Amino acid sequence: MDPESDQLSLPCDVDPESGNELLGMRFHNVLSVKDMDYILDLWDAFLATNPKHSSTSKDANRSSSGEGAFHFGLFQCNTDFPALTADSRNQSPETLTAIDKLLCAVKRILLPKIDALNKEHFPNHHKRMQKVRLYVLDEQGELLARRLALVFLGVCTAIAVKEGASDSVHIDFHDPKQGIAWVVPIGDWVGSTLSLPQLGDDSHACEFEIRPREIFAFPARRLAHAVKPPTKGRRLALTFFTHGNTVNYALRRY
Repeated sequence: MDPESDQLSLPCDVDPESGNELLGMRFHNVLSVKDMDYILDLWDAFLATNPKHSSTSKDANRSSSGEGAFHFGLFQCNTDFPALTADSRNQSPETLTAIDKLLCAVKRILLPKIDALNKEHFPNHHKRMQKVRLYVLDEQGELLARRLALVFLGVCTAIAVKEGASDSVHIDFHDPKQGIAWVVPIGDWVGSTLSLPQLGDDSHACEFEIRPREIFAFPARRLAHAVKPPTKGRRLALTFFTHGNTVNYALRRY
C-alpha cells in the first residue's frame, strides 16, 4: 500500500478487458458518523425481526466463528438468469420490510459515492457494470419494480452484510476475475486489519487498517484476503459485489 496515495502498488494484468487499472484503493472520510449510526440502527431493527439465515450464507471457510453474512440482492449460481438470494426472499413480511429499509438507506448514502469512485478510479470495471445493470433489468425488471430496494444502480448486484470479520484467508470464487468488490465497514472499533497474503513477502502479508469512515476497493476473486476481528468496539461490514456468471452473461449479450 502506497502511504501517500492509499493505492495498492501492484497493477492489474494488462489485457483488453481489464486495462492497466489499479489493483485496489482505500478512500478516507467517505461516511459521516451520523450516517454510520443510522445504518447501524436499521441493522439492529432488521436483527430484531429474527431473520432467517440461509444455509448458503454460513461462511465456515471465511470465519473461525462460523458466523456468516446475510446476502441481499441477486445471484446467478445454477440458473440462466439472476435470481433473488434466499436471504432476500425467504423471510417474514416484517423482516422483508426491515431489509428494504436498510437497503434503501445504503442506496441513498453509499451507492452514489461508490459509483462516482468506480467511474473515476476503475473506469473499465464501471463500464462493465453498466452492461450488468442493463442485463439485470432486462431479466428481472418486473420483479425489481416490486423490490426497488434491490436495484443497486450499476454498482453491484448483491450486498453481503456481516457483523464482525471474516478472519480465515479466502478468495471469493463466485466474483468475476476482473471485478472489483467494495468493502464498507461501519461502526466504531479498534484493532481490525485487512490482510492480503499474496502481496506480502515470505514472512509477512500485506496488512493495513480500514478505519471507521473509510472504504476499500479490490478484486476479491484475485486476491486472497482476511480481516482480523476488532479488539474493541463494534464493526459491521458491507461488501458490494457481483456474481461472476451475471457479468459473463451480460458481456455476451451487450
